Amino acid sequence: MKALSNLVRLGVATCLWYFCTSFFVHFERRTGQCHGFEALSRHHCSDKGGKWIPGFDISGHCFLLIYSVLIMCEEAVAFKNWPTSPKTTPQHIPSAREYVEFHVASGHVQYLFIAMAVFHFLWDVQLVITTLYYHTLSHKFLGALIGIICWFSTYHIWPVYFPMKVNRKLKVGSVEARMKTVGGRQIIMRRVLQEKPFLGWGHDPREPVTKLSYPL
Repeated sequence: MKALSNLVRLGVATCLWYFCTSFFVHFERRTGQCHGFEALSRHHCSDKGGKWIPGFDISGHCFLLIYSVLIMCEEAVAFKNWPTSPKTTPQHIPSAREYVEFHVASGHVQYLFIAMAVFHFLWDVQLVITTLYYHTLSHKFLGALIGIICWFSTYHIWPVYFPMKVNRKLKVGSVEARMKTVGGRQIIMRRVLQEKPFLGWGHDPREPVTKLSYPL
């Protein structure tokens, strides 16, 4: 369920990116005009020999770079929860092979974290260049503002109103929450008996019948 929630969140981020960038292009075309001709698109204006006067061009670079950096920062939080050793329980002690596989996986995770840091630095440099040399202040401000709004919607609004209400199900469906009610305890016991039926082999749910030890 958690993996599904993560995939849906990234899907929402991708949809917001596509919708916003498409809207920026459409808005710039609607607010621009062709000098010398009327009611012509940018492409037809060039074909007719006119001069296209740009409209309000919201900075897609500021939007995309800020949105991407914020998404990467949010997703990088998962590295804090990466364990330092394989999971050990009283029922299972990791073998030597599992330790080797864990260290290999940890190395891959560290390389991914370094790659994210490199991308973060490159995008910061590109954002500085865009801020200094491209677009006007209003274009850059609006693009950055929309990027922040999309980030906040993706990571702080969408999880609350997720259609499947994953957070609520995780809270209600946890073992601690179910142990507080009789029905919840019955659900847990039913699940345990399904996974480990041997626990019920020596159990007779019927009440014992007391027999007289002497005849009437």
